[in-house]
Amino acid sequence: GKGFALVAAVYLLGLFIGALDTGIVTPARTVIQSDLGIGEQMGVWIITIYTLAYAAAIPVMGKLADRSGRKYVYLASILLFGVGSLLCGLAQDVGSFWMLLAARAVQAVGGGGIVPVATAEFGTTFPPEKRGLALGLVGGVYGIANIFGASAGSLILSVFGQANWQFIFYVNVPICAFIVVAGLFVLPNTRAEQVKPIDGWGIAVLVAMVLSLLYGLKNLDFFDLGASATSSDVWPFLLAFVVLLPVFVLIERRAADPVLNLSYFRDRDIVITLVLSVITGVILMGIISVIYSPLTHLARIPEPVISASVTAVTQPTVKNDKGEDVLDSQPNKVNPKDLTGYYRELKMLMVADKNEGDIKSAINGLSDADRKNKTADEYYEQMLHIRNDFSFFGGTLLENPWQPGGFKSINILWLIPLISALTAVASSIISMRYTKQLTPQGEKVPGQGCSN
Repeated sequence: GKGFALVAAVYLLGLFIGALDTGIVTPARTVIQSDLGIGEQMGVWIITIYTLAYAAAIPVMGKLADRSGRKYVYLASILLFGVGSLLCGLAQDVGSFWMLLAARAVQAVGGGGIVPVATAEFGTTFPPEKRGLALGLVGGVYGIANIFGASAGSLILSVFGQANWQFIFYVNVPICAFIVVAGLFVLPNTRAEQVKPIDGWGIAVLVAMVLSLLYGLKNLDFFDLGASATSSDVWPFLLAFVVLLPVFVLIERRAADPVLNLSYFRDRDIVITLVLSVITGVILMGIISVIYSPLTHLARIPEPVISASVTAVTQPTVKNDKGEDVLDSQPNKVNPKDLTGYYRELKMLMVADKNEGDIKSAINGLSDADRKNKTADEYYEQMLHIRNDFSFFGGTLLENPWQPGGFKSINILWLIPLISALTAVASSIISMRYTKQLTPQGEKVPGQGCSN
């Protein structure tokens, strides 16, 4: 009905902006680093702090929603997300990297509260016959937002300019304000009927496990797996996860109200749903990595070298018959309008082999300090190596999807509705199987179906 549609719209909009922000910062990271005067090692925390706080907040906020009601925890999460976004933008005016990190953590805690509350609401309050479709929409919206995030960031930078990167955060503020106002009037306040003591030890160990696993995996270099796995930034954290796992299981078995009900893993339908979710997440995040991980490698090249190389592949201007400056359309050069934001480095990579001499000359013209005492040949080979790492896709996935012909040999956008459709179909099938085990009054037949 109309009421369910409004509730779904409010929750889905929150899910969209929460998932969108996991990637929207990616194209602006090097710009932010340069503007705030920080290096690559610190700059990566702009994304890492969000990922860690986001993952840690999900189980905590989900349990608080059961105790205090989903409506107000969800709206509080949206409010936190909006305030965090506002503070992230203001960090540019203040010029404080530490303020940006703190604001990203606030933003992530809010985002971590959006996902479990919205998903739980779709899975419990919607009629059984609509539940599969609703959960499919959740997966589809989340997946699309993850893919769209980095492209949205690049678009915002193109519109407002690299000097105004704060707008990639400000765009969330009016959306959050709308969701809070609409939610106050539209959303029901669903809560658990029986409120048991909160599983404090379980939450603490789960958060420690999640942070250890994510931090360890984050520092793995899959191009040099053996060496990175023995790093002190990897193996101690993965070992901590392995050690804490049986401790967590023991705590949850004894908890009156476990933060993670282990009986779910004995139900075949729930296990299938979880497996499908994992596969979908791996595929979606793998797509993001293929498209945007060149940024990580390019960030290791000094900014003066990148800027000189970009200038070297830019179409120069010449005087026309009227004495006006016009572009000299050289086939191996790139229009300066295309060399904006995150995609300027990627566009440069696409034509690097056709402008080898110009790139090397531009780099040689820099000072030793700007070149970090490395030669132009070394930087050029490094650029080609980055490009060749992603040559499986013919390089076309590295182009700006906002421009005509951005995706040529493989249109990755087709994967988004395909994966979303598969998720929706799987969720619908499982929901229909579950519905058959319900009585007309909506109560579960004893001894059948999903465990509580």
